[in-house]
This record gives sequence, structure tokens and C-alpha cells, in this order.
Amino acid sequence: MATQHYFGYVVRGNARPLADALFEASVSVERDGETVIQSGPLGCHRTLERAMAEGIAWGKVWIDMREQGYTDIRGAQRKAARPTPMTSR
Repeated sequence: MATQHYFGYVVRGNARPLADALFEASVSVERDGETVIQSGPLGCHRTLERAMAEGIAWGKVWIDMREQGYTDIRGAQRKAARPTPMTSR
């Protein structure tokens, strides 16, 4: 398990070993000592570290959506990645 503190929450990325040398990612998010959300399986990864990192990343996105009111993470990413047109002088 990997743990990070993020905007007042504790994010715990978990990795469960599977029979075929893969690791299943999940996450629990806590605040004030209580579990706020416990994810289901988030996918399988080849390494323990990658599975834990996936869990933490998912938990941070969940917190961002809850705390910042984001409703379209993909749309915000597309908008931020769009190049700004250059202006001529």
C-alpha cells in the first residue's frame, strides 16, 4: 500500500497480487479518520508500484472532482492542451 496526503485527505493506493503475475489496483480515500470512498478494481498492472500509483491517481482525481467541482476532467484536459494561437504584431 502507498499513502499520500492530498488536500486534507489520505489517499491509499492498494495493489492485490493476482495469479497471473499481475496486480489489481484499487484505492481508499479517507478524511478525519473515516473512509470517504473505497473503489472497486481499477485495472490490472504488471508491477506492484504501477498498480499503487494508479490507485493514488484515481483517488486524487476523485478528490479534485469533489472539492473543486470539476465535472468534465477530460474536457478540462483537452482545453488546457489546446495551443494558443500566436498573434502577429
